[in-house]
Amino acid sequence: MNRAIVGELSISSGAAYESWLCAELLKWKQLQSVEPELYFYRTAAGLEVDFLLAGERGILPIEVKSSERVTSADGRSVETFMAEHPDAPKVGLVVYPGDEVVELRRNVWGVPDWYLLGAL
Repeated sequence: MNRAIVGELSISSGAAYESWLCAELLKWKQLQSVEPELYFYRTAAGLEVDFLLAGERGILPIEVKSSERVTSADGRSVETFMAEHPDAPKVGLVVYPGDEVVELRRNVWGVPDWYLLGAL
């Protein structure tokens, strides 16, 4: 991997993967008839969700993990966001470069990037 992306010599593979997914989401959203908004979410207490995709049907929280496998712990921030925002959709995603769709927590799904981007 090229570690000299945008002048940053110590960028991690996780940060590069998250940046790639962000670029793909930005391209996708520009093709929509009503363009959704894309946000990053972080509270003062430190809860983070990598992306919030906000459109006509509500908000979809998306966490990004660069590992080949995801676990229940990877869906914790998405589950917490959904619990704290009852008006948010009842489904959240953890996108990763794996092979299978798996339920990580109640209504939080691990979804391979190829599956998500093919479905969008």
